[in-house]
Amino acid sequence: MTHHIIIGAGHAGMAAARELAKHGQVTVIDADPHLPYERPALSKEFLLADSFPDPQSHDWGAITFVGGTRVAEIRPDAHEIRLEDGRVLGYDRLLLTTGGTARALPVAGAEMILGLRDLGDARKLHGLLREALDIAIIGAGVIGLEVASTARKLGLGVHVIELGDRVMARSLPPEISDLLMARHRASGVQFHMGTGLDHLRTRDGRQILHLGDGSDLEVDQTLAGVGFTPDTGLAEAAGIACDHGIVVDGAGRTSAPDIFAAGDVSVFPDSQQSPSRWQTWQHAQRHGSHVARAMAGQSSDYMPLPWFWTDQQGINLQVLGSPLRADHCVLRGAPEGPSTRIYLRDGQVAGAVMIDQGRDTRPLTALIESGASPDPVALADPATPLRNLIPARSAA
Repeated sequence: MTHHIIIGAGHAGMAAARELAKHGQVTVIDADPHLPYERPALSKEFLLADSFPDPQSHDWGAITFVGGTRVAEIRPDAHEIRLEDGRVLGYDRLLLTTGGTARALPVAGAEMILGLRDLGDARKLHGLLREALDIAIIGAGVIGLEVASTARKLGLGVHVIELGDRVMARSLPPEISDLLMARHRASGVQFHMGTGLDHLRTRDGRQILHLGDGSDLEVDQTLAGVGFTPDTGLAEAAGIACDHGIVVDGAGRTSAPDIFAAGDVSVFPDSQQSPSRWQTWQHAQRHGSHVARAMAGQSSDYMPLPWFWTDQQGINLQVLGSPLRADHCVLRGAPEGPSTRIYLRDGQVAGAVMIDQGRDTRPLTALIESGASPDPVALADPATPLRNLIPARSAA
């Protein structure tokens, strides 16, 4: 019977494991001793819970989970891996879903700065938030802003420090950044834009952040959400091609025979044939399952439509497609309430941002994938169902 080994029990790894279990034996190995868990809740529900929850047990069926164990070496020629405890396991096909770590800041005092990447980080942060009066968050990306929202719900003073001039600038159009920032400010979050952290020290049990603009900020705790470093060490040591991640083709194949990679750690060719590395729940789910099917012999190219969501300050925000590449925006709904902004490029629907309008995701996905150029007036009219604007053959 075919034996697949997966290194990494994150969302991509477990999505792949469930698919591969239909085709043979699956062993999932992870250094984290906890049962596999999904990570979006770590910055929200887990931190808000009165007592920190543990992952729940599941019936994994044909999947063998080995936790609390590191892989020391991949031996591609022998189709083997060696664990740190000396055990050697053979595989028919190997999948790397090793993810990565929160990027550390190269500043004095960095050892005092918290990160949030796994359950251990979240458990530590859960306890510290209940002892703190205030927190500084470095980076106005998704993780930083979700923790900012959560911390305000817990009653903490919150300072967000961001080098750029707007929040989530790499994924949101300016008008959405402004709207989201206004929501955070209305809840009491204080922003320090256009500056970064120079160094960190302590005084009388408090942390003193010296910012790049020369100002000082005093808080109880500091958390950084400034990016992600892919865990490519095992792959590089095995001679597998890496370039800011593990390089794969459209089916998830690496440069080594019978070794695949998926999820956050992989660099794959997107629909424009550009190398891309995404860090979203939906990508991990879809890519893990897609690569697993390729490992089982059902090979095809991964042609995803970017999509992610975030919950902050009482709103659900979803981003679909490529709104930053657009040249025109159509507003569907009220500017300050539940609404969908549809972004066009050369008349075609290129992307969308939905605020408390998740039901628009499916028809807008079909509109983008169809290459449709619908009437902007009809797009803006909430009385016109979006599904009515999908070309007939695409809707079939």
